[in-house]
Amino acid sequence: MPVSQVAEVHVVEKSVYGPLRICYVALTLHGGKAIKLPRTGVLGGLGAVEDLANFVRMQVQQVDDVRQRIDNERRRAGKSPVDPADRELRQKLSELRRRHVTKH
Repeated sequence: MPVSQVAEVHVVEKSVYGPLRICYVALTLHGGKAIKLPRTGVLGGLGAVEDLANFVRMQVQQVDDVRQRIDNERRRAGKSPVDPADRELRQKLSELRRRHVTKH
């Protein structure tokens, strides 16, 4: 799953039995779908899960920064911004055309 699809990152911690707690990272995608990453019940697990969540947050922020920079450059150049999904579809179409040409 591309990081560019992640809208929010949450760390969830739940008590299971006495002092034993489980925690996991939950990602919310731009489309509203939620994904839970593997759970852990080991000692110190919360710190590791927080580190993972912070890493994902940093990656999401970098993608957003790059997207914003590209949009700003296109605005300055007088062009409309290109949707990342549209770019991906164009790349796939180009690849299919190349395959078709090499087969015939």
